Amino acid sequence: MKLHQSIVVTLTAWIVLSSAAFSQGFPNKPVKLVVPYASGGATDILARALANKLKDRIGQSIVIENRPGATTVVGTDYVTKSPADGYTMLITSTALTIVPSINPKVQFAISDLSPVVQLVNMVYVVVAAADFPAKNISELIAYAKANPDKVSFGGAGTGTADHLAMELLKSRAGIQMTHIPYKGTAPMFQDVLGGRVPLATSTMIDAGLHLGKIRLLATMTPTRSPLLPDVPTVAEAGLPGFEAVPWFGIFVPKGTPREVIARLHREYSEVQKDAEILDMYKKQALTPASISTEAFAEVIRKDTEKWSLIVKQLGLKVEE
Repeated sequence: MKLHQSIVVTLTAWIVLSSAAFSQGFPNKPVKLVVPYASGGATDILARALANKLKDRIGQSIVIENRPGATTVVGTDYVTKSPADGYTMLITSTALTIVPSINPKVQFAISDLSPVVQLVNMVYVVVAAADFPAKNISELIAYAKANPDKVSFGGAGTGTADHLAMELLKSRAGIQMTHIPYKGTAPMFQDVLGGRVPLATSTMIDAGLHLGKIRLLATMTPTRSPLLPDVPTVAEAGLPGFEAVPWFGIFVPKGTPREVIARLHREYSEVQKDAEILDMYKKQALTPASISTEAFAEVIRKDTEKWSLIVKQLGLKVEE
């Protein structure tokens, strides 16, 4: 028994020392950053801008690898099956907390990934056509209750974060509205501007392209966004605690050494302070998250719980 315990202690010490030694030498070769979206999109642009700054800090090139398909499933699944050594990273969004519960074909779990750093938050806004009777969320709720099932809203597809955000608002307010899915925000806003659909949820950057032609009813941030200080939140309209904040973050395969995760978190956090990066964030209406890895893990846990409940209530299944 003593011999067995001695072997276990020795092996444990060897593993710890080996992990520490490996981490101290990390990275000693190029690092891959997987983007589960097509080249040229918003996520791809963000990934490349950050990678360009990160390579100078870690002394190794960052290889961007686009693996689009099935609403991030293809790229995410690839990373979960990659070696847990820090040399394969994933940049993804809030979709990570939604897709596993909505797509029955998904073969991975969120727990197959370890969070590294939450990069940025986006601002979701509830917008209305210029002639829509409601001028704020309180009036929208009253109007929807007086006209059940007669109000529709647009979203960039079924099961997307913006769709579920409005479904969360419906659930919390106890109202009925019909979702009209679109293939992207451009055709959705065409219908809002044309008066064919009265409401929509989108990011601030998309809504900002149509200011003056649409009405911003509220933001879905927990407190007023510094980017839109004059626009009230949904929570202020009588739904305390309401928030739907989409984000982007960096992940690595489960089992990646803690020291490697800490190094990557530290380096990405420094990149977030770069003047060029901050200027890009401002132009894209993005807000640096600036929280710890542990705090990011809690954001993921809460979002997963929130969105999976909405998906279950709606009975949504989206197979791609």
